[in-house]
Amino acid sequence: MEERLAGDPCATDGDCQPPAPGPGIRRYLACDVDAGACAAIDPPAHSIVACGDVNLDGLSTPEGQAYGVVRDESCPGGWCKFVAPADAECHPGVCVTPCETHWDCPPSLFCQGERDWTGRTLEDRGDDEVVRVCGEFGRVTCS
Repeated sequence: MEERLAGDPCATDGDCQPPAPGPGIRRYLACDVDAGACAAIDPPAHSIVACGDVNLDGLSTPEGQAYGVVRDESCPGGWCKFVAPADAECHPGVCVTPCETHWDCPPSLFCQGERDWTGRTLEDRGDDEVVRVCGEFGRVTCS
């Protein structure tokens, strides 16, 4: 599906959003059903907020490093993205926004799958459950 613009015909919000944003400007549109046309909307916002007291001890062993997300009810979206062990360039944890598609994320972020480490350790990984959150491709929680 090609890029959609304000004023293009629509019947649902899905008509105004291609399946994946292209490399150009991401246009945030919703369907004005009464007008039958796509209309510009404000993009989602995401402020950088540190996670609460998330215990990453089981993931901070000298033998390995983990990154992904853990449940954190102190975060507005309920998920904390982390790097363990933390180093000088990485935050121990930053709240992230859950998403279903790229359109649920601010313009500089994309919806991507992260491993859910809630209640797990490096030794006990269990099945890889994936949580979709807004983030930067190829980057973990580094400043």
